[in-house]
Amino acid sequence: MKFDFMKELTSGQCTIYGQWFAILSAILYIILAPSNLLDIFLLKIDEPFQAVVNIVIGCIIILLEIPIFLKCVPSNPKFDEALKFFEKNSMRACLYAGFALFNWICEYIGDITSFLFPSILMTCSAISYGVAAFKNEDRVTSSLTGTSNFIDLAASV
Repeated sequence: MKFDFMKELTSGQCTIYGQWFAILSAILYIILAPSNLLDIFLLKIDEPFQAVVNIVIGCIIILLEIPIFLKCVPSNPKFDEALKFFEKNSMRACLYAGFALFNWICEYIGDITSFLFPSILMTCSAISYGVAAFKNEDRVTSSLTGTSNFIDLAASV
């Protein structure tokens, strides 16, 4: 199986850049959230709240960006409609800008937390999808995150 990951990164497709920025930020949100959840013992309310919201944000991003995980989630027509609503680059740019704005507001109001770097990545993802929408690019997904490639890779192992 041949993945052309380096070709994708040098292709100039803003949707691929946005997808990878979003995936990296989602992974960091999910990894860093438990440490901020422990701040509830220090009687801080803002950081555990931000951590819970970021776990939800990370899960939403993973479902939107990596199609194989949709096979693990029960589906219904409303859920499918919601996913199709965010298929456009402009809608993803707005969604990710909203996620980034939430985190930037939390960072500004409270202490600087470990969510600073994922917030930067989420902002980059929103900008990348915004540029892709402005350039009227078709949505292109990375060959590493596509459903058929994961199934083919799993079958060959």
